[in-house]
Amino acid sequence: MFTSHVIVEHVHWLFGRCFTCETWTLTDAVLTVVTETHESMQCHVVCGQAWAAIQYGIQVQTDDGKWLHASAGSKVQWAMWLDAFQDLAPPPKPHSPVKVQFNDDVAVLEIPVLSDEEKALLFAPDPVFGTAPAGAAAVPSSTEVEVPRSSNFILPTWP
Repeated sequence: MFTSHVIVEHVHWLFGRCFTCETWTLTDAVLTVVTETHESMQCHVVCGQAWAAIQYGIQVQTDDGKWLHASAGSKVQWAMWLDAFQDLAPPPKPHSPVKVQFNDDVAVLEIPVLSDEEKALLFAPDPVFGTAPAGAAAVPSSTEVEVPRSSNFILPTWP
């Protein structure tokens, strides 16, 4: 059940388009409309959607084919009305008629687990701590690293 105050567009025979405040309540697929003069009307809702003619506009189609147009008071109420309309007639789930078939030549390659010795040979030594994997050449213990200077690379200097 969803209830909110909306501004409804009516076409008057003398004044043309005019807007009035109403309270709309949507319960299942029944819309109850209460006007400012406390007149009540109920109608069955087929579908509802956004109405692009006005900000936060919503439009509802009744079972007799009539469209009711209104404007929600805020963006939150507008989104809640659209969510309620989607609950009335949820969009169809996408169904792909094409079945997927894989080529028989496709195979799964399993990568074997490496031993500790193989892992040590794969990874480079740590130049900061001077540690080297087993079987690798020793790294000098100096922490100074020579950086090649180029014209497009400027090293920051601090006082």
